[in-house]
Amino acid sequence: MAEAIRGSLTQLRLIDILKLLTTHGKTGRLIIKRGDEAGEIYFDQGKIVHSTLGMKQGETTFLALLSWGEGEFEFTPNVATPENSITMPTDRLLMEGIKRIQEWERIKKLVPSEDTVFKLSTRQAAGQISLQPQDWNILSRVDGKKNVKEILRETGINEMQALRILYRLYSAGLLEVSKDVKKEKIEILDKKFFELLEEELKKVMGPIADIIISDAIEELGETRENFPFQKASKLVEKVSMEISDEEKRLSFQKAMLDILKKL
Repeated sequence: MAEAIRGSLTQLRLIDILKLLTTHGKTGRLIIKRGDEAGEIYFDQGKIVHSTLGMKQGETTFLALLSWGEGEFEFTPNVATPENSITMPTDRLLMEGIKRIQEWERIKKLVPSEDTVFKLSTRQAAGQISLQPQDWNILSRVDGKKNVKEILRETGINEMQALRILYRLYSAGLLEVSKDVKKEKIEILDKKFFELLEEELKKVMGPIADIIISDAIEELGETRENFPFQKASKLVEKVSMEISDEEKRLSFQKAMLDILKKL
């Protein structure tokens, strides 16, 4: 390998390139390009010692690059690494990479493109679910209209992390893929929903529940009389952020999730 090697990731997987370079104990720099993005992986006598992607570097960056199923690569031998940002042994790093690839393949079956649209599921949830703030950040934007690309843009969460959350919510029975977006109707929430919302919020916030709900509705630019169904999850998220006690907040969110699923 005295000369640079170039190729396409559609013809040779990145993980296979890495195995080849590490097995042969190579030293050098591997550049991977996908559109406007570019990442680098450095080798020192077969060990993976440094990785960059944009302004980020290290093991997390290396694992993120493994999700790239397309792009161009070029390996230049005998290029010294500018620094060592990876401390994990290479064999363990590659094993973790293989696990990530398998996970990515499962996710891609569910989300083949950024045009995929999700909606709240009518299925029975799989056991007790504890939702974290980022889960709600995603869930609150699922309305049967927005596609994955739009949700990623609104949340600012990186692609892999957001897709993991969507996959987990789907596996937990909270989401399902919307098969025909055009047939989804824009519906208005009836007053029963707000009665249930106020009832659950009063359990943890007391008599100020009505004020909190009214303020949240106003901030969303809506009214109770014409509040769109697709903003229901966003309203619940906004209201729940007013609950400072984490345990009470999770209890409220779980109760409201059950209500949302029955709408």
